[in-house]
Amino acid sequence: TYTVNNISTAMPNGTYSDVLGGLGYGSNVTVSGGKINSLQLGGGVVSVWSYDDNNDATSSPRIGNVINFMGRAGQKVHIYGQGLAGNPQVKFGTVTGTVESATDTEIVATIPTGVVPGNCDVTVVKNGEVSNKFGMIILSGDQTQVIFHVNATTNWGENLYVVGNIPELGNWNPDKCSEVMLCHDYPTWFMPISVPANTTFEFKFIKKDGNGNVIWESGSNHVFTSSSDSAGSVGTPVYNFN
Repeated sequence: TYTVNNISTAMPNGTYSDVLGGLGYGSNVTVSGGKINSLQLGGGVVSVWSYDDNNDATSSPRIGNVINFMGRAGQKVHIYGQGLAGNPQVKFGTVTGTVESATDTEIVATIPTGVVPGNCDVTVVKNGEVSNKFGMIILSGDQTQVIFHVNATTNWGENLYVVGNIPELGNWNPDKCSEVMLCHDYPTWFMPISVPANTTFEFKFIKKDGNGNVIWESGSNHVFTSSSDSAGSVGTPVYNFN
């Protein structure tokens, strides 16, 4: 059993029943202030919640989904929702993107230059009304894959992550680090991560437990240079967590 805290969601405030009707042993959930404050999941448990605003007949802009959920400046994104037709603006954070086309249910927009790489809220502004926020990740350039490797022993409940000095690795913020590293041959951990191509960056490995406690790897930062081939993939040496 694992408890997940402070889950962000675009669903409006309210209590939602499990769409599966308990088939996956799921439960109801309450949304308040754009958050699910606490959710306890048992092993193998699946919960599904859905929101469909059938009664909203207004032309107010609403975002349902953004494809792709990550991209760099100059790339196009497709924003799906309702009330999007007319002359909308698309904001990536505080920077306005270029709208290529707009219908009631879809906007095609280009990510503008000047957006700070990292987590970014996308909104649609039309006739003075601002839509709900939808999160996406702004990349700092064309991406290539680096496979990170480390030998590390852990206590029960601890996992390994990568954090570094580029947005894709959280800019040294352990709350914005990589996904949990994989471990098929303990104590060797690995994780493929997309980073900017042809870029020298610094990083460290950290351990985190279910309560959010963080243990930083000691010693100097690791330094690595990614491939110049955007379709390439390179692996780091196998480091030792000390």
